[in-house]
Amino acid sequence: MTLVDDPGVGIGGVLADDAGPAAPVRAATLVRWVLRRQIGRIVAGALAGIAWMGSTALLPVTLGFAIDHIVDDNSTGSIALVCGLLAGVTMLQAGAGVVRHRCALLLYNRTRWLVERLVTRRVLDPREGIDVESGSLLSMAANDAQHVGGIADLMCRGSGAVVSFLAVGVGMLVVSPLLGALVLVGLPPCLLALVPLWRPYERRATEQQQRLANASAVAADVTTGLRVVKGLGSEDGVRSWFAEGTAQVRDSAIALARLDSAWKALTAVIPALFLALTIWVGGRLALDGSLSPGALVSFTGLAVFLAIPLATFAEVGDVWATGLASARRIASVLAAPLAVDDGGDANPPAAATIEFVAVGFGPLVDFDLAIADGEMVGLVSEDPAVASALADLFVRHADPERGRILVGGIDVRALPLESLRALVLAVDGHHPWLADGTLGENVGLGTPDADPAAIERALFQAAADDLLTHRGGVDQVIGERGLSLSGGQRQRVTVARALVAGPPVLALDEPTSALDVVTELRLLARLSDARAGRTTILLTVSAPALARCDRVAVIESGRVGSLGRHDELMHDARYRAIVAPGSS
Repeated sequence: MTLVDDPGVGIGGVLADDAGPAAPVRAATLVRWVLRRQIGRIVAGALAGIAWMGSTALLPVTLGFAIDHIVDDNSTGSIALVCGLLAGVTMLQAGAGVVRHRCALLLYNRTRWLVERLVTRRVLDPREGIDVESGSLLSMAANDAQHVGGIADLMCRGSGAVVSFLAVGVGMLVVSPLLGALVLVGLPPCLLALVPLWRPYERRATEQQQRLANASAVAADVTTGLRVVKGLGSEDGVRSWFAEGTAQVRDSAIALARLDSAWKALTAVIPALFLALTIWVGGRLALDGSLSPGALVSFTGLAVFLAIPLATFAEVGDVWATGLASARRIASVLAAPLAVDDGGDANPPAAATIEFVAVGFGPLVDFDLAIADGEMVGLVSEDPAVASALADLFVRHADPERGRILVGGIDVRALPLESLRALVLAVDGHHPWLADGTLGENVGLGTPDADPAAIERALFQAAADDLLTHRGGVDQVIGERGLSLSGGQRQRVTVARALVAGPPVLALDEPTSALDVVTELRLLARLSDARAGRTTILLTVSAPALARCDRVAVIESGRVGSLGRHDELMHDARYRAIVAPGSS
């Protein structure tokens, strides 16, 4: 894969496939691409950084010149000239600082935006292929993107630090070789001696962040399962569990604070001691006439100033190491191989038939099955992986390793992905997903133009009409992940969402597993009416659900072992053991 511009939006970047096999995007490639896209702003920021640090270094030189000039000529005109020079240098410093800071912020935020955009586009790519936990993806789109942005920010400050350090060093050596050598040779080791402390600091900071993340995860788990915790009466156990995690956060934060205080104390004391040495040597030179008072002031100010670029140099290693590590994590996602291709350009089929021809994929072995247009078919298996594999194949989250899948007689690979997923919809009843919004927004999520009447009708068809009679109906807010609803209610809402979308082919994986028998029978009856004349597939082991199907296929060892009506198959002891365990 290569990083290219997206002409559809004008700015930003996306991933585009090269001809041939995809090559991994590397961390250095990603950083170069991000920086190359902003080369103009980087140049402007670097020039502003040079001007800002240069004018900052020029300020003590101007002040030293002013002192010597006023000592020699204290006339009004001379004082006015000196004041004008100082004002000019100060204004230049302020103006250049504003421009540098603005460029650095723009570079930092723009880099973060570009990286976040790349990760988001890759995650939302309909061709999929990413196998990373959601928490890690969020971390990449936020924290890791922030660290890569730090590299861009450093470009402005780093260039100014290099140029000003060299310029000031040469100037100091020319004016006073002794003091110049003292400052240039002595100051860097003093500040760079602090660098070894940074690694322990970084390790403890990482440890503290990890423990904080663990404690946050515990808090999130407890919040999610609060009803279960109260039902079990295990509040004390959970409280001690959380207390242990927060104690670890406290201990690691204290250890980090100790090291941080030591770092700050040393960064204040060491430059101060070196500055005192510089002033003492300069004072001796001034007393014997080798150095003028103004030059002493200039050297003292420049010695103080040089701490800025040297601190920037000390920061470079950490920023680059952290930024490249983050870029490496992001590149691993961007370079993840795609699960499927874009499909072909075949027109959508007229009939909503499904046919599996000698399909091999995961637990499926030479799987053959034909489903007619408008038929309701139940698929039964003891292996949960079978239902998961079939759900992935229905909508091309993955392609079979062998065999073909036909929709309306057309190979799914020949259909554009967008067309296929408009034809076929798969719903996971094990993990119903809802967003923090209203009931109506969640039901109409896949159908933005659905009117309230259609949403209410779908809720009725999904036996979720009880939600319409309290707490504001379709306008009720169901909370984060729909946690204000019970598991069965969340399951019915996702079925209602699928009914509003109304795809020609609908595959439901255990749509009634969280329902009581009465509610399940009501949903199944209404679902049969709602889907009459359209192809519906139930991946389930529920006997009431299978009884509603026109045909039932029993999947054994990855193949269709038995095929018939539910009442016919109930004479088969193997089938009864799956759908009605314990029955005689």
